[in-house]
This record gives sequence, structure tokens and C-alpha cells, in this order.
Amino acid sequence: MSALCRRMLHDGTTMTCFVIDISVSGAAISADTVPEIATVLAVGKAIGRVVRHFAGGFAVKFVDLHNRDSVEALVMGPFR
Repeated sequence: MSALCRRMLHDGTTMTCFVIDISVSGAAISADTVPEIATVLAVGKAIGRVVRHFAGGFAVKFVDLHNRDSVEALVMGPFR
């Protein structure tokens, strides 16, 4: 998977990013800027926390587990 989404930081800053992979518990994100570990942010409408960095991006663990059938729509929103 690779699709556009928006991420919003706790201060309201919104940026476009790419979702590399997604699951019910989190997502792998590629973006121009990489937030620090433990940064709280929203990927689409899914709230999570940055848990690790990797070459080309970062991983977010969602605060809540999401339904497998609706998690893509929640994260991708209008970009899909």
C-alpha cells in the first residue's frame, strides 16, 4: 500500500504524507519531516503516537485498535 493522507501534529500543523503500510493498530508513514519518538499526532482521523523511526519514515501506533474494515477510510479520508 502507498497512498496519500494528512497528518496533524498536536499544535495543529497539517502535512501531507504517504502511508506505506497500515494495520488495525498502526501505520508506517513516509513524510518530508519525521516527528520525534513519542510525538502524538493524527494520521487522517486516527490518533496515535510515533513509536519508531526507519529509513524513509516512521511508525505510528494508534491509541485505539480500529476495525479492519474501516481503518483505511479512517486514515486515508478524502485522499483515497
